Amino acid sequence: MDQLVTLGSRGMGAIYLGHFTTPFSLKDDTNQSQGVVRSSGFYLNETGTTGTLQQVDLVI
Repeated sequence: MDQLVTLGSRGMGAIYLGHFTTPFSLKDDTNQSQGVVRSSGFYLNETGTTGTLQQVDLVI
């Protein structure tokens, strides 16, 4: 069942709304492209820890 939750209820305190261009190819063990990381950002949890967010374009 789909459910909307607030970021605060998950312990997320702040999100950096900018991004950094971080091109990176994702390949399997046969060197076939599985996707590309386009950009990355970060967030801060209420506990003071940080995490990352990434835009990933997957190959279908």
